Amino acid sequence: MNRKIVAGVVVVVVLAFAAVFSAACIVPGSDNELEVKYAEQMDAVVSLADSMTKNQLTYMDLIIPGARLIASDPDNMTQTTAILSDLYSSIPTFTIVAFSNETGHVAAVFPTNYRDTVIGNWSEHLNRYNTTKSPAFDIFNVRDHSVPGIVSPCISDNGTTIGYIISMIDPTYLFGEVAAKYENASSWRYWVVEDDGLILYTEYPKLYGKNMRSLDTPDRAGLYRVFELARENKSGSAVYTGYSYSDLKLMDYFVTWDTVPIDETGDHKHLVMITAKLNGRQNQVRPVSSTDQTLEEFVHSALIFANDVGKDAALAEFSRPDGQFTTKEYSVFAFDRNKTLLADAYTYNIIGNSLSYVVDSNGVEAGDLIHRRAMQGGGYVLYLYPNPAENMTEQLKLSYIVQADDDWYIAAGVFIDDSNLHVPAEVRENVTSYLRSVQKYAGSVDKDTAVATLNDPNGPYAPEDLRFFAMDYHGTILADPQYPEFVGENYLGMTDVFGSSITRDAIILAKEGGGKQYVYSPKERDEEGSELRLEYVLPAGDDWLILGAVTIE
Repeated sequence: MNRKIVAGVVVVVVLAFAAVFSAACIVPGSDNELEVKYAEQMDAVVSLADSMTKNQLTYMDLIIPGARLIASDPDNMTQTTAILSDLYSSIPTFTIVAFSNETGHVAAVFPTNYRDTVIGNWSEHLNRYNTTKSPAFDIFNVRDHSVPGIVSPCISDNGTTIGYIISMIDPTYLFGEVAAKYENASSWRYWVVEDDGLILYTEYPKLYGKNMRSLDTPDRAGLYRVFELARENKSGSAVYTGYSYSDLKLMDYFVTWDTVPIDETGDHKHLVMITAKLNGRQNQVRPVSSTDQTLEEFVHSALIFANDVGKDAALAEFSRPDGQFTTKEYSVFAFDRNKTLLADAYTYNIIGNSLSYVVDSNGVEAGDLIHRRAMQGGGYVLYLYPNPAENMTEQLKLSYIVQADDDWYIAAGVFIDDSNLHVPAEVRENVTSYLRSVQKYAGSVDKDTAVATLNDPNGPYAPEDLRFFAMDYHGTILADPQYPEFVGENYLGMTDVFGSSITRDAIILAKEGGGKQYVYSPKERDEEGSELRLEYVLPAGDDWLILGAVTIE
């Protein structure tokens, strides 16, 4: 089976220049300086495209052997399931690994909570796969989310395609790690956009899966026009105006792009953009008011205001950067029970969109955590979020949530730690790989055997460089190789320093298929002080979970 990337790439480089050109027009290299800059950018374009190609080919090489084995014995679902399990447990960048028949029905999948899921738009993909007989990069719709992935046809000896291995990949790894190498060496910022406008990667995770065309708003309209220009013209340059949330003003950005094909068919094209500031064009009022209220008091005052003036007037006030509920200390946001953002003074361009898109750089689904806490009646939640007062640097944010009415909620947050809390990708991958291997083992033996093995501090699954334990869905510790005295203890009522029920939160995450959360809690045993941990939770069976945590310092 040959490997090909069934895709093309358009690379757009946005670079800051001293000169200002007319907005959204094609600007050829008109002088020596621009020609030199243009050449530098084209070198980056080719290098980036090559790196992305190699990255995707690496993933294909990991999938092809499994596809061959499945094709050699297509009726052996035990073997198929084992192959998928191996891929999922050993490659932490894969978010979903599935085997599908030719109708798009998922016959086997990891994680198992995606069983019986139908992959959307499947018929649109079939012709290409059956024609190329090669692994391909593509975009799929899974539970109303657009997800990038690699598809590898399982082809029998007689040339019949009996199904497909589909490996969905976290775009942070698929594109982000490659782009980060260039971002760290320059002031450029990358976007990866599908030819039809689907955003696959950006430094703003909340925009993953959205369409570039939906950004035709006052703050992003210029970027949208650049996207249309890049689709129509193989190469060129332009200036667009966009809103900078770090500067709270409109900024000019200079753009240069070129098209770099990386396959034989060009069925897909990717637009890769790198943004940098030129100069400011319009100042936006920064918050000048201050409050001595606590976070809880501030949110409750917003609730009283909403009860007095009504929902519509309150939402309008909450969305004003110079409003009474946007202070130096806090700013209010609001959302409904369907996760739709209703008000936000700083990110008005995503009002009306789902909080599900709010995912921080550690992979924590912050929007879902906020919504889950609201569904529990309110309270505190921790997550990383860009701080507008600190050049949009991601910092630890503590938000407090209250219910405003039957169908909407009011919240506000405060940044409580300005240190770098990003967990390195290698650490996150190692923890994910470890937990998936434990999950795989737990599914291969009976519960008692698994628990006994996990309690062995010298056993094959003894943890290294992380905190680990297993717990049932009633909050009782089943296995703890590091602190065996905790086994049998019940921690269902355990809370963090903010009063959040962290054990119940972990159980909910496990029942939903797994996830991550931040916990700020007292140190274990007799150690003094508190510590911030990033916890990874996975279900280990029908009624118990496994949890791995790394301390963030």
